Amino acid sequence: MKKILLSIVALCCTVVAGAQNSSQIVSAILQTDDETTQFYGADALKSAYNAAAQTGSVITLTSGQFNFSVDIKKSVAIYGVGFENDATPGVQRTIINGTVGFKADADGNTVQNARLEGVYVNSSIYVNHSENLTIAKCQFTDLVIEGTGVGGMLVRQCYFRNFDGSNYQIEGITLKNNYISGEIGRISAGSQVLFDHNILSYGGRDRYAHACASYTNNIILSQGWLGSGVADNSYAANNAFAIGTIPESVTSENNKFAVNFSTFFSDGATNANYTADRTFTIADPDTYKGTDGTPVGVTGGEYLWYKVPSIPYVKNLNATVNGTDLKVNYVAGVGSTNPQP
Repeated sequence: MKKILLSIVALCCTVVAGAQNSSQIVSAILQTDDETTQFYGADALKSAYNAAAQTGSVITLTSGQFNFSVDIKKSVAIYGVGFENDATPGVQRTIINGTVGFKADADGNTVQNARLEGVYVNSSIYVNHSENLTIAKCQFTDLVIEGTGVGGMLVRQCYFRNFDGSNYQIEGITLKNNYISGEIGRISAGSQVLFDHNILSYGGRDRYAHACASYTNNIILSQGWLGSGVADNSYAANNAFAIGTIPESVTSENNKFAVNFSTFFSDGATNANYTADRTFTIADPDTYKGTDGTPVGVTGGEYLWYKVPSIPYVKNLNATVNGTDLKVNYVAGVGSTNPQP
């Protein structure tokens, strides 16, 4: 957190150094140890990443759009201000234009402890040979495992469409408190994949079951003429299913079936569709409790449904030069106030 705070300070100093007229700054701040460097413009993230150390660098992004179809092969942490404009009032989202990959370097070394938080990726995220990767509070299209060596990975408080295991052996991925609108597919037998406290909306291709994995404390809406909620040989405990039954081969504990989702949520909505302002609080949390005693879905568990990133932010940042006088105006705020790391 110290590095991130210093990056925010550097962002304000950037305005002082470069101000000519009142202007908004689109910038990426790279911090490695105690050295801070600023990059500007649509390619700022790419430049910051290229200059980052192999391990330990932090890149802090402002609001705005960044071009970045680059595979991340360094152990860096990248923080944006959020994936939705209205998550933090008055702060516009951080957008990455292009795919993002977390992959082995040229020597085949596994990427360790990388992090991506608080950004909207307008394409998919691809992962292989990555240990202890965290993707938090992001929006993207699909999460695709495209190789082996993926372990200790955490995906939390994200909004995305599909999870695709691509039939690779997965050493360990945990997905908590996400809204996943599409398909969970192609998870290889014996893989260690846990879906906990998610909403699995399964819009569109609802003829099929979610792939074989462990499912606990989720809200699962998949159904259809071939839909069976979750695939054969899955483990399912304390989930709320829209469907009336699941395959006999599934190890099932304390699940609830044929849930009426027209009255399930406390906001009065008659569906589980995603909108930016929905909290997805359930109307009867005492009935629909998870294995941990908290409500099923994204409002229970370890990471509550809270989309503001965990970094401080600066909004309405501008500078005005009048002769020899410089005036800098900005509003600073605290990011996520919930206690999760």
